[in-house]
Amino acid sequence: MGWIHKGLKESNVKELIDNLIEYLRDEELPGVAGEPEFIKELASSYSHARGVSHEINMTMESYFCPKVIAPIEVEGTINKAGHGQIETVAEFLAGFSVGASGIAVEPSSQLAAAEKMVQRGNLYLLFVDGTPVSMAQIAHRSARHARINAVYTPPQHRKQGFASGLVAKLCKIIKEENLVPMLYADLNNPDSNKIYKNIGFLACGKIMDIKFTK
Repeated sequence: MGWIHKGLKESNVKELIDNLIEYLRDEELPGVAGEPEFIKELASSYSHARGVSHEINMTMESYFCPKVIAPIEVEGTINKAGHGQIETVAEFLAGFSVGASGIAVEPSSQLAAAEKMVQRGNLYLLFVDGTPVSMAQIAHRSARHARINAVYTPPQHRKQGFASGLVAKLCKIIKEENLVPMLYADLNNPDSNKIYKNIGFLACGKIMDIKFTK
């Protein structure tokens, strides 16, 4: 909806936002995300109506991958995460939290989330000499696309192409399902954006994530 509004008149956009605010009258939203200009207007109107504050949490680029460019000679093997890796996944999720949002959490607080991700069967790990060195997940499938997220490599294993190799493999899995791989990347992280472009991802629109606070 945020991208569609580019073709609407300003009065139509305001009417659309007013209708959304009315529809969300009794909903307490933690935040909203969408096309930057539209979502800023929506967040401002929602904040005014609910008496809350809002702030930009992250601005991301959305990407899709029409053709996979496999990295050259990335070592290791890729397997789905199993029950024996739940603690490792929890550690990776804690590291991901710091990198993505700057929020430090204890790995123990991520155990429940790690177990759910493993049970869904869409979380993959790259192993080198039996050690997990990178993580990525096929988070959601729709009629045309499959979204990759939770891409994380611990600091000591970075700059070796592990994330590139893992994400490229997931893209191939998705392409074999006749779906198009897509993902979102924080624009403040130039390294991850470069990795995705090198694999074959093309930018297709910015998304702003805004959080509400009381």
